[in-house]
Amino acid sequence: MRLSTLFSRYLIKNYLKSFWVVLLITTAMIMLFDCSELLRKASCKPDISFGLVLKMSFLKMPNLIEVISPFIALFAGILCFWQLNKYRELEVAKASGISVWQILSPITLTALSLGAFDLIFINPVASKMMLHYEHLDNYYLNNHTDSLSISESGIWIREVQLGQQNVFHVNRIDQKTKNLSQIVIFQSDDQDRFVRRIDAQEGQFSKNLITLHKVWISLPDQVPALQENLSMPTTLNFRSLQDNGADPASISFWHLLGYVKLLENSGLSPLKYALHWHTLLARWAWLGVMVILAASCTMRPFRQGGFTGMLSLGVVVAFLLYFFRDVAHALGTSSTIPIILAAWIPTGVSALLGVSLLLHLEDG
Repeated sequence: MRLSTLFSRYLIKNYLKSFWVVLLITTAMIMLFDCSELLRKASCKPDISFGLVLKMSFLKMPNLIEVISPFIALFAGILCFWQLNKYRELEVAKASGISVWQILSPITLTALSLGAFDLIFINPVASKMMLHYEHLDNYYLNNHTDSLSISESGIWIREVQLGQQNVFHVNRIDQKTKNLSQIVIFQSDDQDRFVRRIDAQEGQFSKNLITLHKVWISLPDQVPALQENLSMPTTLNFRSLQDNGADPASISFWHLLGYVKLLENSGLSPLKYALHWHTLLARWAWLGVMVILAASCTMRPFRQGGFTGMLSLGVVVAFLLYFFRDVAHALGTSSTIPIILAAWIPTGVSALLGVSLLLHLEDG
């Protein structure tokens, strides 16, 4: 039997209502816990007001909701199907010749549409808000003064130590030899007055030092002087350059591939950014898969019993999938498994689990 448009709209309406209920409850819980954590961090910082804490929590909120959106879709599906099952609407629909897959199709498409809306419209806004949050967090909570940025001209690093500011520009880093090429260093004092400019053909990081070769040193009102080698104290190293880049969450889905290209051209590893791009794409599909998983946990009729057990199973599976996703992400970041596999395997496992359970329940 063909699914009527009226019944499809009814299913979509019920799912959206459940989705908003779960979303609001989840947002309130996250806001509460995140504010508590920020207040704990700010307890020893008298210059941080409660208003600033609320602002930081608000800026971080869209990103946190995006991260758990598949589980919001799962619990929304569980709530929606539980209500339909409670009033025997699913039994009536199946008795009239409508298959479970026909019932699932409009709800699954709705979840996928929500995921697409997030990817196209919400993610760019959330990434900008996350970037603003990082700036506030670094300034007020972490006292982090060093910064790194990537552009088409190369890598820019700002370092502050012993009352002196060093701004490094590195054209490229060789991943194999760890050599830096075409280095320019601008040094200024704590009053932001220019001290000297250093140009070097190449250099390497060693323990608390950067060693430069074929160096030109330019001082104010003096002729540049050539020096064969120069060693300078620094807190930077190759690992810190890899780790101190922008948080992948602060770059929108639409700009991530361009950033990956910039990193490749500069000689830095783009692994975590490429993984994040695939993770965002996989998350869109995961929302639809979670509807199938929710149905497999709640489609069992009340009269057959065991409904509470299936519902509990759904909750347990959700938490297991959450940790499984983190493990897969860690393996992908460390290059233990390919990044595409790390990003898509949670979605694939969820799909196999949901379809298998549903086939077992419906077709015996």
